[in-house]
Amino acid sequence: MEQPKRKKILIPILNRAHYGRLRSVLKAVNDHPKLELMILVASPLAYSSFFLNLKHSRPALKGQALRWYLKARFLSWAGKLNPRFLINKDFLIKSILDDGFPIYSRVPFFIDGGSSVSMAKSVGFGLIKLADEFNRLKPDAVFVNADRFEMMAVALAEPVT
Repeated sequence: MEQPKRKKILIPILNRAHYGRLRSVLKAVNDHPKLELMILVASPLAYSSFFLNLKHSRPALKGQALRWYLKARFLSWAGKLNPRFLINKDFLIKSILDDGFPIYSRVPFFIDGGSSVSMAKSVGFGLIKLADEFNRLKPDAVFVNADRFEMMAVALAEPVT
């Protein structure tokens, strides 16, 4: 007898606060026999698009930002040579994997700055990347934990099935 297809549930984890609050949801979906858990995590845009991040961000302290940019550039290059390297340096990804959950996708999302302008730009960049990933992953449902600005991009990019 043929097994029914499991429903793919995509849960975006875009920051550490989301992971802490959603850990029990992740476990419930992961343990359910009719559901397939898919986790998408966000990372700084500088890890993949360093110069785009540099062009659009507005760090508060330029001296401190330069060290962060150089570190992000190094992590970006090292991540391209060895993807496990970046995973081992990212606290959120390491926590998720250490708890035994699968990560299906990592989306570059956040630009530096923390201002309303940088947050709006992050939503715009995230929307483009999320739309591509939703199209690639083809989830049956996307979980929206709508308490922060970045979830606006998730809600807007969510595929209509």
